[in-house]
Amino acid sequence: MATLLCAAIACATWAVGWGAIGHLLGARNGRGLEGAVAAALLGPFGLLVALFLPAAPSCPFCGGAVVSRAVRCRHCGKALP
Repeated sequence: MATLLCAAIACATWAVGWGAIGHLLGARNGRGLEGAVAAALLGPFGLLVALFLPAAPSCPFCGGAVVSRAVRCRHCGKALP
């Protein structure tokens, strides 16, 4: 039972540790959640994924993050080009 508990703690530490680093790297491009998930699941290889995630599109008027196929910004309501 103690071995199972140690394994669970080790897995949680792995996921949280790598996930936090992946979030920091992915947040540079507005993709913090994707970077955290990739790094938590893949460890050091996920960091490479987090580094090369494409930048999230943003509204040219207010700078808010928008979905790539959006017609209007959900933050300021202006039509996107």
